[in-house]
Amino acid sequence: MSKIKKIREENTLVQDDSDNSVFDQFITHFLRGMSERMRETYSNSELEVFLKDRFAFFRKAVSRSGMVQVVPHKLPSNTHEESYFAGNVIIEIVSPDAPFIVVTVEALLRQLDLMIHRKLHPIMGVRLTAEKEILGVISPVDTSEKFDHLYLEIDADADIVSLKRIENLIAGHMLAVQLVQNQRQNMLKRLESMEKEIDTVTVISSDTKEEWSKLCGWLKLDNFTLMGFITLVAQDSDST
Repeated sequence: MSKIKKIREENTLVQDDSDNSVFDQFITHFLRGMSERMRETYSNSELEVFLKDRFAFFRKAVSRSGMVQVVPHKLPSNTHEESYFAGNVIIEIVSPDAPFIVVTVEALLRQLDLMIHRKLHPIMGVRLTAEKEILGVISPVDTSEKFDHLYLEIDADADIVSLKRIENLIAGHMLAVQLVQNQRQNMLKRLESMEKEIDTVTVISSDTKEEWSKLCGWLKLDNFTLMGFITLVAQDSDST
């Protein structure tokens, strides 16, 4: 009997039907990003605990529209000595799907000189109630609400102060990523309005205005990475 099948069968003994269904769906999609080699580093009981922990965090985070946790990696009491756990600290992020989540976190960890030993990054579609309870976990498609689930194991100081510092740093950047994603359409509209504003500028040549106008059109065709923007207002000043 495979590890996954055994976990599913054991899970039916402790949860109701709706929980079983959602948990099974979660397992299916989460494990698509987990190699067979990585699975084999866990015993059956360890893998069961691992998946249940990931599901519990995912469910809680989705209900809050996203969440970050940085915690010590505690080995299960029944772990096998030969089992391989790469990092002593776990970073786990569940966030509404947005570009640059992984590269942002990786860049932050490089700045802190922290090495990533394990990384999982499934993207899952969800069906939710009005209260943001998970009804189902599905394949991520354009019409579904999607969440990134990023799981990392790193080596770092495991004291509470250090972990909270890392958690707050990541949470702040995740908020920035989401704000940019939420404002993306507004930013694209601003690009359109800029083309019209460029025509009204009188202090530059017509060739320059044409070049800037073409640049705005080119940028709108997904030829740029938009991390944020600020409006600059030109003001006259005394030459003296």
